[in-house]
Amino acid sequence: MAHMKLSGMDSGMTAVSNTFIDNYLTKADGEYVKVYLLLWRYFCGRREITISEVADLLDDTEKDVLRALRYWSKKGLIAIGEEGREITEICFRQP
Repeated sequence: MAHMKLSGMDSGMTAVSNTFIDNYLTKADGEYVKVYLLLWRYFCGRREITISEVADLLDDTEKDVLRALRYWSKKGLIAIGEEGREITEICFRQP
């Protein structure tokens, strides 16, 4: 599985906005929050990661990770770039 390019805002640190905490974190499934925060950490560290690696790090399935990504996409916090059926990019949006 290919590494995904993560793009969006560059904060220079792994900080989470109060808007995310107040409006999204409290309403989302805990597994979805873990996926978002792990990807945010990798984005802030300017590192790439695969869906498979996210699943392994969180002791989750790839299907669960994909479900979490679709959830955050529907909430407007990320945009997903795909080539065919493979996710190649995740762009973070302002919460």
